[in-house]
Amino acid sequence: MPPPSVFIRRVVSVGIPTSRTEQNKWAHLKLNSLSKAVSTLFESLVPVDNSLYVSLFKQCAERRAIIENRKLESHLLTFTLTPPIFLLNRAIEAYGKCACLDDARELFDEMPHRDDGSWNALISAYALNGFAAEALRVFLDMKEDGFSWNEVSFSSVLKCCASLLEIRFGMGIHGVIVKSGCSGNVIIASSIIDVSHPDFHVSPVGPVWGTVT
Repeated sequence: MPPPSVFIRRVVSVGIPTSRTEQNKWAHLKLNSLSKAVSTLFESLVPVDNSLYVSLFKQCAERRAIIENRKLESHLLTFTLTPPIFLLNRAIEAYGKCACLDDARELFDEMPHRDDGSWNALISAYALNGFAAEALRVFLDMKEDGFSWNEVSFSSVLKCCASLLEIRFGMGIHGVIVKSGCSGNVIIASSIIDVSHPDFHVSPVGPVWGTVT
């Protein structure tokens, strides 16, 4: 895991503070101006509320706004001594939605601390953009690093198994799902249904299918 100094290299210089910045940011958001809302952030040296970051990262993801997402990440790292992990996870998710996997991986690698959400965000980013093999590698690395898989991990990796026709791996994951007690999860069951394939040998009458039907 990289030292804090490596993580800080992603931060860029920012502007001079002004008043009424908080109100301006929300006003721009209400006017559907993401670019102006993000730019306004740099007018203040005062950290903003986490809910605003969440809203902005969400809009960056929805609009595939890579430039704004990079600026937002930079602001978060500049003005927050210890950025909340869940906000950095939102940035990774947004990079994935923007198909900017290099940015997603760089941020992930340079995070001083991670949680299961960080791993799932990266797995989902690779899976979403068709890098199934890399998603599977990250999935395995997640376990090796001491984190537990959950319904988000399983959902992403099942789709990857289907796209790669990794039949035995997929069957193994299905077994882990059942043993972990996640077999009744609707998200996982839906993923199994979505990836149903003649060569993907998970029986529709198995534990997961039975809990849905």
